[in-house]
Amino acid sequence: MDKIKKKFSAMPLRKAIGLAFFTALLCSGILTGAAVFQIHQLQESMLREKKLVFHEQENTLAYETFTASEAALYYGCNAAMAVLPAGIFFLGITASSCAVYRLKLQKPLRELHNGITRITSDNLDFSISYESEDELGRLCHSMERMRRELCRSKKKTWELMQHERLLYASLAHDLRTPLTVLKGYLEYLESDCLKDASQKEETVLKLPYDSFHTAVCGMGEAVRRLEQYVSSMRDIDRMEHVKIRKQAERV
Repeated sequence: MDKIKKKFSAMPLRKAIGLAFFTALLCSGILTGAAVFQIHQLQESMLREKKLVFHEQENTLAYETFTASEAALYYGCNAAMAVLPAGIFFLGITASSCAVYRLKLQKPLRELHNGITRITSDNLDFSISYESEDELGRLCHSMERMRRELCRSKKKTWELMQHERLLYASLAHDLRTPLTVLKGYLEYLESDCLKDASQKEETVLKLPYDSFHTAVCGMGEAVRRLEQYVSSMRDIDRMEHVKIRKQAERV
């Protein structure tokens, strides 16, 4: 029986449905024929128990009159022979439909529904297991490949985000040290080398005072811009770690 179930489960869906309905029709036909034959035999046995009576007025032979219960049984058999085939065929089709759903559709549909529900809730820690080569089996295999690709893509995205965060932190750390050094040199030049106004007519480091002052101011502006850049990188890194939570408020 298990081998039959496995073979039926491995059949293509169209072939399995056709086989199930053909089997249902065949079994229904056999049962209908057997039932009609048994009912006919019952009627024949009822007639054999009756004697033939000659009616002189009508000049005919006829069986004895049935009692009320016998007549109900006899004509009830006629009604049964008319109604029973339709009922047997209906039960056969219903049974074949239930068999197809239980053996071919129930498990893959449940796996697909559970998979879609978990993917919708952003949960990829599962697997779709349905070992069959029919249409629904191929659909389940395709969905399992999609789940693995989504999981791989999500992992790559997470790794890229981690690398990006490390890059931001590394750049901010690498820029902080030379900025501190440049800032210290600029403070020294501005406070010590340029504090005497009498040096405006002289040269500092073999440069005219105005050119040297312009260079120092440009370096100061560059340092401030680099500081803003480092600060912005820190803010971006902090914003990526911020957890957003919903909170109900009364309006």
